[in-house]
Amino acid sequence: MAMKAVLSRIDHTKNRLIAFGTVTLSGNYGTSGGALPHGDTLDLSQLGIASNTLLRATLYSTVPQGSAPLADSYTYLPGTTPANGVVQVSLAGTEFTPGNAYSGASPTNVTGYVLNFEASFIPGQ
Repeated sequence: MAMKAVLSRIDHTKNRLIAFGTVTLSGNYGTSGGALPHGDTLDLSQLGIASNTLLRATLYSTVPQGSAPLADSYTYLPGTTPANGVVQVSLAGTEFTPGNAYSGASPTNVTGYVLNFEASFIPGQ
């Protein structure tokens, strides 16, 4: 099962479609990405963007006011299409252990905050 992305808005510039939204983790890390690169599959094709050319995707967590900053980072690795990119998660500079669930023994800061995305596409391609 892939991560679930929800589109909140699209910014149409002259040469780009920039999609903004939130991401829900799939619940398991490492099983959907196979060997290297491993991670959590992010299917951006289901957003309904009129493009198959993804230029970049950035993911970041939103920390509520009064909470400590997170030491996590999210790296999007493009796939062959927007449907099969992979997100690698690092906690304090160490990649998440492949095959582990995001809950239980795993750090809760991965699932305890809103995960946002910004993705740039070339229109009509």
